[in-house]
Amino acid sequence: MRFISKLQDHMKFIVYSSFIVFLFVQSVMEPRNPELEVTGAPGELTCAKSNCHSGGSFVGTVNLEGLPDTIQPGQTYNLNFVQKSNALTSGFEITSLDALNMRSGTFVAGAGSGVAIGRTFNRQYIRQISARALTNGESVYSFSWKAPTSLNGDSIKFYFVGMAANDNGKNTFDNVLRGTKSVFFQNVLSSSQEQLMNSITLSPNPVSNYFYLKSDIVEPIRYQIIDLIGQEVLHGFISNGNKVDVSNLDQGIYHLILKFSSGNQIKSFLKK
Repeated sequence: MRFISKLQDHMKFIVYSSFIVFLFVQSVMEPRNPELEVTGAPGELTCAKSNCHSGGSFVGTVNLEGLPDTIQPGQTYNLNFVQKSNALTSGFEITSLDALNMRSGTFVAGAGSGVAIGRTFNRQYIRQISARALTNGESVYSFSWKAPTSLNGDSIKFYFVGMAANDNGKNTFDNVLRGTKSVFFQNVLSSSQEQLMNSITLSPNPVSNYFYLKSDIVEPIRYQIIDLIGQEVLHGFISNGNKVDVSNLDQGIYHLILKFSSGNQIKSFLKK
């Protein structure tokens, strides 16, 4: 019995120790990756402003290469993130957003990069998993990005930052290089589809408690309401002539997204 008791105590110690180690590992930040949500996109800071890296005075440029001015729905593009600067090492982070500042498209990691979803806005980010030395004043990260099949609006904007670092193993005397790139989205509707889309109206606008949707579309429409930084506040289904209760929303501007298989329609309204 004494042996069994000692064995039980030993097993409890192992389980407890393993739990403590697990908590410690979970609490340690991944040192190879930058923080998420620091691209300078709407609602975000940059790594410099969040005090992750600061104090540097490196100069240079960052560019996202491989995107045409007009992209095709569902097409995959091979991209290069290029930093040219007088820094010693580099890193990066990028996100792609639609007209409503919501996640748009899908990044696929390449050598030296990884993808992750941010907790605040549910945006996708691609970033380095290890710093890369500049050779002759240049560093390149290669990866791919797949365009969405439908879009809110008619364009996508990429927000990106490059870390210009001094390779001292710390977050001091480094600085951020920022950039953006916008591309147009080719979404072709038939004349009948365009006519149905144009039949949709939202009233009254401004809204106090309810708004009504009128259209020539018979079936229920899936909808989503988001605020100006892309966070969802309401969702559901609505049919022609039905009303949506927005009485609990704060005052401000919101976007109603009507979702169709052929694409999305956006109606903006002011909540009084």
